[in-house]
Amino acid sequence: MTPPPSTHDGDNPSETADRLSDLAAVAPGRALNDPVEAWRLVALEFHCIQDCLRQRLLFQGFGPVHLTRLRKNRALTPSMRGVMAFLLHIYNGANRFDLSEVQRWDDLHRAAFQRWVTGQSTGEPFRYF
Repeated sequence: MTPPPSTHDGDNPSETADRLSDLAAVAPGRALNDPVEAWRLVALEFHCIQDCLRQRLLFQGFGPVHLTRLRKNRALTPSMRGVMAFLLHIYNGANRFDLSEVQRWDDLHRAAFQRWVTGQSTGEPFRYF
């Protein structure tokens, strides 16, 4: 199955923050206590993950196992697979991630990565789940 082109249409950080707060409001307090929920909030900051949801390659309650399967899809771009490798790495540090992958990412993906690095997206810099 070939995914259609990205539909992020230049999402800006405030729109992303609004979507994340909407998601957090659905399950208040769970994101801090449930590592998968907290991890999913970070994942949703990456527009390729949002695109996969819109394309129904992922579903709303996706977890690391779903990204592991999806990452094998040859129709995904190397950049998308790199984002997924990063997300799987921060969920389980035993999953390999090559930091040079970040060079392939667009500005929006690098901005999401930077929010993880600084702790803006998690409340804790470099948070692993």
